[in-house]
Amino acid sequence: MKRIFMQELKAYFADHPYNEVIEKLPIRGDKRFPDNVNAGEIRLFADVYPPRSGLFHKRLPDGDWLVIPLSEKSFTVPASNQEALVGDKVYQFWNELRLPDSYAKRSYLEGRLSEEESKAVGAVLRHLRLGEAMPKGLFVAFGEPITKVHDKRMPYFRKFMLTKDDFTPNLIWRLSSIPEAVVKRLPMALAAADGSDSPVFVVCRKGDPKKRGTFSDDYRTCRLAMPFSSFGAGQKPKVLKFKEVENIPGDWNVADMAFVSVHERTTRKQIGSGHFDIAKREIIIDDFSGLEALSSPVKSTADIVLVVVNPERA
Repeated sequence: MKRIFMQELKAYFADHPYNEVIEKLPIRGDKRFPDNVNAGEIRLFADVYPPRSGLFHKRLPDGDWLVIPLSEKSFTVPASNQEALVGDKVYQFWNELRLPDSYAKRSYLEGRLSEEESKAVGAVLRHLRLGEAMPKGLFVAFGEPITKVHDKRMPYFRKFMLTKDDFTPNLIWRLSSIPEAVVKRLPMALAAADGSDSPVFVVCRKGDPKKRGTFSDDYRTCRLAMPFSSFGAGQKPKVLKFKEVENIPGDWNVADMAFVSVHERTTRKQIGSGHFDIAKREIIIDDFSGLEALSSPVKSTADIVLVVVNPERA
């Protein structure tokens, strides 16, 4: 099997040199994908180029997805004992990923595992993680282990390793921070008389995402749909849903499912992102990949500012 893999690797690098530079075409961050993600699905990642697919094995308690990438289709056999051929697909168990649901949704359904394939994948995971013996009768094949530092298969692993950073650059509406002037013209958010959370302010940004853009002079408010719990500094919420968004001005020209970023008010740094469901008048924030930028947790909705993006040129 190793001989077959090395032949396929040689052929692949003949067509695609190791340091090949491939243009990565951006996909709009507010693009809506047609279906929900379910466990046991094989899906094509929208934001990864060259194209790659992965098995969405299961949804984790914190809302992230455990994803096992598939080997590039040029390879028909496993590269090592950390890969397995199940059916006609090679799974890269060494390349396991945790993806936020917002990244997972940006994918296209390619197929679903059969019950037998699902059972085999679960057995491989237990075998690799816990050392359990593989059950008899499963149609699973492993590659040969790597025992040398300079094994000729190593360039393959370096070439095809995926990280969460491989998914983020195509979210072209992603903002890094909002101008100080925008926050200064917003009133301070105070808790309501009944003790409910403070209102959250929504502003609109227009313009090319690669340029500074312009922000609305006015704002709208909304409220968190569930009791607030502090987050940041190691604490990560599953999702934040904001309801009762005030009527959006017509000149904002906000489209359904528009990209929305959430910012910490004092530092103005982006700490998450999501989308705007206009029909329900709701804003859903389900990606918190910017929380690591916070030195202290967000303790109140008064510390939050939302920015809805209009991708018009300024």
